[in-house]
Amino acid sequence: MEEVELIFRRAGVLVTDISIVAKELLDISKEIYTGSATLQDLTSTLHDGNTEAYQRKFTLEKMNLLNELRQEIRYRLLYITDDNFMHNFLFLLLKLYTEFTRSLHPIKILNKRNAVIFDTHVSGAFKARIDEIEIVPRSLPLSDLGELVTLTGFYLIMAEEMPKLIIRTIRREFSLKTDEIKALFDQDKYGPIPVAQHRLKHLLAKEALTVNTGTRKHSKIPWAGNLKQFAELITELEKKGWIKPIPHGELQTTVATLLHCFDLSATQRKEDSNTENSLLQYLKPSERDLKIYTKRYVRQFTEILYNLTLQEK
Repeated sequence: MEEVELIFRRAGVLVTDISIVAKELLDISKEIYTGSATLQDLTSTLHDGNTEAYQRKFTLEKMNLLNELRQEIRYRLLYITDDNFMHNFLFLLLKLYTEFTRSLHPIKILNKRNAVIFDTHVSGAFKARIDEIEIVPRSLPLSDLGELVTLTGFYLIMAEEMPKLIIRTIRREFSLKTDEIKALFDQDKYGPIPVAQHRLKHLLAKEALTVNTGTRKHSKIPWAGNLKQFAELITELEKKGWIKPIPHGELQTTVATLLHCFDLSATQRKEDSNTENSLLQYLKPSERDLKIYTKRYVRQFTEILYNLTLQEK
């Protein structure tokens, strides 16, 4: 596990590294557009004029760390039988996501500064051929301020994409859906933060959040209708006596249990839809008639018979 933690630590400084590079490039841009120096002077001496070193610096070589991370996780999960080990992997990824998210504030400030430089100081001729420009120019010195500003913007955009890459990795490697990943975070005044490890293990111990390693099968029942139809089914089963009424104060727990048993991902209209919250709204006793049985809604489960066995008892 030590070598894996080392990869995570190296990946954790990616946003900081990129922001340092972007800041250097912005400082160079400022010297050029203020007339303190020329593009020729400042960019011909980058890395002692070594084109190969320049290419290594200004291609996202360090981004390969995230690929290493994915490959390491995939390799390990093929052979891991210890749930604690898997949970530790996932916790490290959640922690990395938090670190990336909290590192984005200076990136956003740099991005605004870079956009102002592009709008104000880059020539109209360069802007007219922006679609033809190589993001990482092949040689030194650079020939146009626009090349420098475009390169800076590329770094900043990649930094902003990193939290999304981490979420994508969690979804792909651990077979967790968006709602399930959200459940693994708390919120503090600085943004999302992973739940404590003991809570993480408790959540993952539930059937619906069991990490899928490729040898385990997803045990949820796929729902083929929409979310309103699912809510109608639960309501009708309750009305007809097939399931007990949801006790007062336990609606949220009941909804969580339903999500552990049923795969409702096909009901999501958007990737970031909050299925749990939507179902909660449908099943509130005071809201059912208004939100489920609307004028245009075609009822699907009115033919369910009453549970006469329950009445006989």
